[in-house]
Amino acid sequence: MKIVGTCFHFTGIQHNECNAGVNYRALHKGYGALTLPCLRHPRSMPPESCSKFRSVTAEEEAAWNAEVDAAFAKAEAAIQAGKCHVCGANAEPSERHGRCIYNACGHRRGQFRTEEP
Repeated sequence: MKIVGTCFHFTGIQHNECNAGVNYRALHKGYGALTLPCLRHPRSMPPESCSKFRSVTAEEEAAWNAEVDAAFAKAEAAIQAGKCHVCGANAEPSERHGRCIYNACGHRRGQFRTEEP
């Protein structure tokens, strides 16, 4: 996700390093992900604490949002047409396993609400 004020290179805390090669653990030194200068959070270190920090611009944020919106629209159109949003194969016959429903090709289509706890 690209948000103005966050670092352009940020890849998410599920990764070991950003796209600029900065190791997240070495940067936050055990104080937790919210202290990373990549993020906009009151506990974050200042952006100057990372030599690779580059703030996302408004234009980059708008381009990212347009890309995400287009991807969602494409997936929704495929689902409405009875196709798999991943590979384009026919979605039916689908199978339900617990709360999840899978297309005939095996790709997960979605999740249902149930009365289960």
